[in-house]
Amino acid sequence: MIVPVPPTLLRLILFGGVEVCWNIYPSNFLSSLLLFCIHLTLLWGLWIAPCEYPYVDNKPHQGKEE
Repeated sequence: MIVPVPPTLLRLILFGGVEVCWNIYPSNFLSSLLLFCIHLTLLWGLWIAPCEYPYVDNKPHQGKEE
Protein backbone atom coordinates (compact mmCIF):
# COMPACT_ATOMS: atom_id res chain seq x y z
CA MET A 1 0.00 0.00 0.00
CA ILE A 2 1.52 3.29 -1.10
CA VAL A 3 0.50 6.27 0.98
CA PRO A 4 0.77 9.68 -0.67
CA VAL A 5 2.85 12.39 0.97
CA PRO A 6 0.67 14.84 2.90
CA PRO A 7 0.12 18.06 1.00
CA THR A 8 2.15 21.10 1.91
CA LEU A 9 -0.94 22.93 3.15
CA LEU A 10 -1.62 20.19 5.72
CA ARG A 11 1.99 20.31 6.88
CA LEU A 12 1.79 24.08 7.32
CA ILE A 13 -1.50 23.81 9.23
CA LEU A 14 0.00 21.23 11.61
CA PHE A 15 3.11 23.37 12.10
CA GLY A 16 1.00 26.47 12.74
CA GLY A 17 -1.23 24.56 15.16
CA VAL A 18 1.77 23.47 17.23
CA GLU A 19 3.04 27.05 17.31
CA VAL A 20 -0.35 28.37 18.42
CA CYS A 21 -0.55 25.78 21.19
CA TRP A 22 2.93 26.62 22.45
CA ASN A 23 2.21 30.37 22.41
CA ILE A 24 -0.86 30.09 24.66
CA TYR A 25 0.08 30.93 28.23
CA PRO A 26 -1.16 29.67 30.59
CA SER A 27 -2.16 26.54 28.76
CA ASN A 28 -5.77 25.48 28.97
CA PHE A 29 -7.73 22.34 28.21
CA LEU A 30 -8.39 23.21 24.56
CA SER A 31 -4.80 24.13 23.72
CA SER A 32 -3.55 20.93 25.35
CA LEU A 33 -6.16 18.86 23.54
CA LEU A 34 -5.27 20.47 20.20
CA LEU A 35 -1.56 19.83 20.75
CA PHE A 36 -2.30 16.21 21.69
CA CYS A 37 -4.40 15.70 18.53
CA ILE A 38 -1.71 17.25 16.34
CA HIS A 39 0.90 14.94 17.83
CA LEU A 40 -1.36 11.93 17.27
CA THR A 41 -1.79 13.02 13.64
CA LEU A 42 1.98 13.28 13.18
CA LEU A 43 2.57 9.88 14.77
CA TRP A 44 -0.15 8.32 12.63
CA GLY A 45 1.48 9.76 9.52
CA LEU A 46 4.82 8.28 10.52
CA TRP A 47 3.22 4.93 11.33
CA ILE A 48 1.55 4.51 7.93
CA ALA A 49 4.48 5.89 5.91
CA PRO A 50 6.38 3.30 3.89
CA CYS A 51 9.82 2.32 5.12
CA GLU A 52 12.65 3.64 3.03
CA TYR A 53 15.86 1.69 2.71
CA PRO A 54 18.42 4.00 1.10
CA TYR A 55 20.92 1.24 0.29
CA VAL A 56 18.57 -1.25 -1.39
CA ASP A 57 19.17 0.02 -4.92
CA ASN A 58 22.90 0.59 -4.52
CA LYS A 59 25.23 -2.01 -5.95
CA PRO A 60 27.98 -3.31 -3.66
CA HIS A 61 31.38 -1.76 -4.12
CA GLN A 62 33.47 -3.87 -6.52
CA GLY A 63 36.81 -2.80 -5.18
CA LYS A 64 39.45 -0.41 -6.37
CA GLU A 65 39.38 0.27 -10.10
CA GLU A 66 42.72 0.66 -11.83
